[in-house]
Amino acid sequence: MIQTVKTAVFQNGQLVPISVEVKVLPGIGIHLVGLPDTAVKESLLRVSCALSSERFSLPGKKVIINICPLIKKGEYGTLDLAIAIAILLASGQISPTVDIDTLLIAGNLKLDGSINPVREPEQLARYARKNNLRGIYNTKKSPYNSLSSVIKTITTKSSA
Repeated sequence: MIQTVKTAVFQNGQLVPISVEVKVLPGIGIHLVGLPDTAVKESLLRVSCALSSERFSLPGKKVIINICPLIKKGEYGTLDLAIAIAILLASGQISPTVDIDTLLIAGNLKLDGSINPVREPEQLARYARKNNLRGIYNTKKSPYNSLSSVIKTITTKSSA
């Protein structure tokens, strides 16, 4: 099964919607397509370290990660959180209690699993509202300051 997570990146000052698709297959290796080479390496290293810090792991199988549309230039860091969540979902390490298709997940992961505040949170919030999505990203005032806080949000039933 292909797991898709919605996110966004900034390109030339504009917010561009992105889909992160992950499929786990028999075999070994992790392959990320849709980003320039250096950005791929950096993102995968941050995601791997953050998952490990939160007591999760990259699956011991072949993991294909597709970023679409293809990004040539932009701020790639906001993809880290969406990639991590998509890997956890596709590999069955977490099970959502919310509809993932209703979320906009964006964030730059630190190696310890914490999340840097996003740049231009107002633009992300406007985009999320316009598209009937719930924004899951870190601002200075949001509860989404770590990978574990995001996992808890999407895997815990709301009391409402």
